[in-house]
Amino acid sequence: MFIFWVVFTTVIFIQVFATVYSGRNCFFARGQVFLVFELVFTRVFKLAKLFKISRAKMGNSFVKVSNAIVRAVDRKLKNKKLMILLPRCLTKEVLQDIYKLKERFPIEIFTVSGGELARKKVKEIKPSAIIGVACERDLVSGIRDVASKIPVIGIPSSRPNGPCKDTVVDIAELTKAVEFYLK
Repeated sequence: MFIFWVVFTTVIFIQVFATVYSGRNCFFARGQVFLVFELVFTRVFKLAKLFKISRAKMGNSFVKVSNAIVRAVDRKLKNKKLMILLPRCLTKEVLQDIYKLKERFPIEIFTVSGGELARKKVKEIKPSAIIGVACERDLVSGIRDVASKIPVIGIPSSRPNGPCKDTVVDIAELTKAVEFYLK
């Protein structure tokens, strides 16, 4: 059983690496993408802890790999119902800039105060895809919660004044994510 697990995990890691590196879907089966989130990344976080790699650094890497996989795996949006989830700690100016995107794109934008409200909003709206803006910890949690059902692109917020206070996000990166889904 152990040898099977080692071989299986190695094959998954090779597929992840090939997908991220090439920008093409290198998974043998559709369901394998979800195994990455459920099985592999859980163990990677445990290994990182063993090697004293910070959760923030691992979270950032997880989001980047997840985003690369979402972009590489060909998922046609059923109804092009795109949801953007924002943390309430963004500055007013950033929020105004983000809400201006509604003038250019058919998107739903919601500001939520935490993971529980985000999950509730996702169940209520039933989007075809999600763009999440948050700190790495919240993005990792959110992506792991819904990635098996709904494609998610995570965009980490910057925290120049510390956690949960006057955070900002790269509007150009957010716009690129919207364009990825809708164009």
